[in-house]
Amino acid sequence: MDPKRETQRLLKWLRFLIQISERSQQEIEHQSSFSRGYLSQILNGRVELKLQHVLRILETIDVSPAELFFQAFPRRKSRVPEVLEGFRQHSHGFERELTWDLARLYGYGIESLEDLEVRLEKCEDVLAGLTPREVSDRKS
Repeated sequence: MDPKRETQRLLKWLRFLIQISERSQQEIEHQSSFSRGYLSQILNGRVELKLQHVLRILETIDVSPAELFFQAFPRRKSRVPEVLEGFRQHSHGFERELTWDLARLYGYGIESLEDLEVRLEKCEDVLAGLTPREVSDRKS
């Protein structure tokens, strides 16, 4: 993952969301407490993008961070089976350590690597099924 490329992707989505919000850049700057012209510098990559910038802009245009990140970074194919298979292959010869790790997992109600895989896939399925609104509306 290239951070510069990912930042550009995020900026592209921010520009799009600002455009469809029908608010002017001056309005957003004022409501976000940015100095005049600062929003333009952020959106054009002349100022380092910070999380606080993103959050202030999103709050001003009434978009949740979950919605932005859900659109900008869609869910990828699960790597759980691949990671577990790598764990199995690299643990060969380390049966004692593997047995200890499995014993610790058993303490959490996980009886085997297959059980761990099933649980992780269930978690992924639940997360994939949530809409951005459901994520942002959840109470802590």
